[in-house]
Amino acid sequence: MSVPEMEERIQKAGGRTQGSLFLELYLPFHLYFDSNTFEKMIRGLLMWICMGCAGLLPAQELRLGIPLSHAIAPTRLAVSDDGTKAASGSPDHSILLRETETGKTLQRFHGHLAAISGLQFLSNDRLLSWSTDGTLKIWSCRAHIQPLRHSLDAHQSPLTRVLPFQKILLSSDESGLIIAWDTATGKLLQNLQAHQGALLALCALPDGRIFSASAQDGWKVWTHDNKQNLQLQQSGKLPAQTALVEVAADGPHVLCKRDGRAAILPFRNG
Repeated sequence: MSVPEMEERIQKAGGRTQGSLFLELYLPFHLYFDSNTFEKMIRGLLMWICMGCAGLLPAQELRLGIPLSHAIAPTRLAVSDDGTKAASGSPDHSILLRETETGKTLQRFHGHLAAISGLQFLSNDRLLSWSTDGTLKIWSCRAHIQPLRHSLDAHQSPLTRVLPFQKILLSSDESGLIIAWDTATGKLLQNLQAHQGALLALCALPDGRIFSASAQDGWKVWTHDNKQNLQLQQSGKLPAQTALVEVAADGPHVLCKRDGRAAILPFRNG
């Protein structure tokens, strides 16, 4: 709202132009307070701030420029390893970083052009986000530092799997493409057409190898060299109509099929 519009609304308030306090919130209504009700105004303002930090006002922000929550309820959440920060991502393309102890909003990240589809802390001070726009972004969680550190833009179709692994980041899309990124520099390290369709699994095995699987061409195990390039080591077929692949920590890979039954691959770690 512009200043003239604010002045016009104060004039319409009826004799309260002189000495009045005008507070406008991004709410379905506007509140006008006289100086005699200053204490009530402060209490009300604190209430709205607390509700906003708790996520109870999904579409509101203070005109003061302090974001309280998302315009659309968040669908993605992540917590830092030290438990001090929490991030939430929303279909409105925004990401909020909050202090877990107080609920205070620390930063608001903008940059994605579509809904946030995933969040993960790479460290206590770095946040990874990815979106249905096909991009990944690495953000700094430190105050007074340019928030966006790297924008990883190479996928031409929606992302399906993302795997932070040691000092690299692996991302895959619906075409079966896997891209390896350097998380420190944002540099693209490898562009690999690993599968013929969307991945059902992309994970690190206990021995340091990478496991991937697709319904179109089965499962594959990859090793990586000193330059972090993936190299195919072994592969195999999946049972027909496999819909989900889960990797067990102790070795076998369990398949959950569309008919609700489970099968185990003839493959073990190591």
